[in-house]
Amino acid sequence: MKKNFLFSVLLLILIIKLVSTSKEPEFIQAVIKNDLDTVKYLLASEGTLDVNTRYLGLTALHYASGYGYTQMVETLLEWGADVYLIDSRHGEIALHKAAEGGHVDVARTLLSAGSFLDVRSGQMGNSPLVNAVWYKMDQIAEYLLSENALMYLSGKAKGATAWGRLNSTRGAHDRQQQNEWMDTHATQIPKPSVGS
Repeated sequence: MKKNFLFSVLLLILIIKLVSTSKEPEFIQAVIKNDLDTVKYLLASEGTLDVNTRYLGLTALHYASGYGYTQMVETLLEWGADVYLIDSRHGEIALHKAAEGGHVDVARTLLSAGSFLDVRSGQMGNSPLVNAVWYKMDQIAEYLLSENALMYLSGKAKGATAWGRLNSTRGAHDRQQQNEWMDTHATQIPKPSVGS
């Protein structure tokens, strides 16, 4: 009994020590700070550094995309960052993060690198377009629609299409405003009737 207690205490002390001394990897920290010189230096000098390393479930590309660091995204892609990797929190790719932040130039860069336009997140099933509309990022929503993003791709939540999110985020009471948004941002896509 005393051995088990002593072992438990030692294990707890070890866990506390590990948690209290753990810090963000220098590489991820440099990405978050948009310190391009340090990132390039670390990538060039660290032969074993994995450009797709994760911190808190996100890769460096997720962070750079979410913050809108276009040059950082380009650098990470040059060094082999994977546009298809999903984060372990929401099951989203870097394009989801760019859409949430409204970063059109980053989205353009990611799509040029082969990112999937209509990929659905693992947790909610949302596409980048749904996220853009949800976060009221009209410019990137317009850009994604111009790239032929699917307006009616459905997620797991009720109304989790770009049109459904438009209804819920813009206020279902203001049908005229919704129709104006659709006329401005998605003229090439037939819209469903809003009266039902």
